[in-house]
Amino acid sequence: MNRVVLAVISILSARIALAAVGTYGYAGGQGGKPFYYDDPTGLAVSAVHVTYGSFLVALQVEYLDAKGQRLYGTRNGGQNGSVAVFTLQTGEYIAGIEGHAGMLVDSVRFVTNTGRRSPTYGGNGGKAYEIYAPRGEEIVGFIGRSGMAMDAVGIASRPRMAARKGEPPIQARPPTSAGHEPEPVLEQLRILGHAGSGGGIPFSCCDLIGSRVYAVHVVYEKYVLSVQMEYRDDNGRAIQGPSVGSIKGHHEFFYLEDGEYLTGIVGSAGLFVDSIRFVTSTGRSSPLYGGTGGAPYRFLAPPNTEVVGFDGSADNFLKKVGIVYRTRRGNAERAESNSR
Repeated sequence: MNRVVLAVISILSARIALAAVGTYGYAGGQGGKPFYYDDPTGLAVSAVHVTYGSFLVALQVEYLDAKGQRLYGTRNGGQNGSVAVFTLQTGEYIAGIEGHAGMLVDSVRFVTNTGRRSPTYGGNGGKAYEIYAPRGEEIVGFIGRSGMAMDAVGIASRPRMAARKGEPPIQARPPTSAGHEPEPVLEQLRILGHAGSGGGIPFSCCDLIGSRVYAVHVVYEKYVLSVQMEYRDDNGRAIQGPSVGSIKGHHEFFYLEDGEYLTGIVGSAGLFVDSIRFVTSTGRSSPLYGGTGGAPYRFLAPPNTEVVGFDGSADNFLKKVGIVYRTRRGNAERAESNSR
């Protein structure tokens, strides 16, 4: 086998490794320019460099290679602010991020597999968010939008590398600050279907661990312009998923009842997502939001699972949409009495 073939195999192997990274979230607004995870693959995160003031300004991940040499990922965000470094300990990795966000990312705090939490970097405005990697995965970078500051943030995670001797066991999610062990993380998210033509900025959201879908916010005219999930945690606190698409149109909210959850979407799509309707576990359906063009689509999650977010792409319209689902939570508020 010649060197050219070996080089091609090496490049393909690197691309396969990169494909194993999944992205989740994000929290924040629609300003700035999008950035994506494009850092080195297969390296251990050793620290996160944070620039902040009254809001989050910039993030940069620091890695260690097999020889212990430091490598730095892409720095995303602005330049002005206080600088801090959150350094991971031996055997520790980042399991999630928490903070507040509105039009910008107001603050961020890093949570590790040991339950340790970083200081909160930034201000105290905005609404609370929590984004955690799926069970058995570690955060290796970030996605979002940025300009002079961090407009939006999400996570990039991959299956955890083989545990090294002396590492603490992998936890589904670190214990809360009160010391109570939360409900185990649910099975890995899965994506079903895509209606529409594509284009625009890709998105995939969300699985807010320990939270349930409370409502879906839809913006529409002749087409679907935007969809946004609203969640409630176990304390009844509202957590907003990211708004994707345009907010200039008719606004409607579809609220779920106690014990009810989403099981699918139906509608029509062509060059854009022309319309969308939400289907629930009780057999109830939302109104049809949007127009009458396009070809029909129908995406229903498998039995014993629930829809927790959407996957697709958007710009001024919703260009493509599918569902993100997971295994149904074991402590559902009432038994599933309606089969699909």
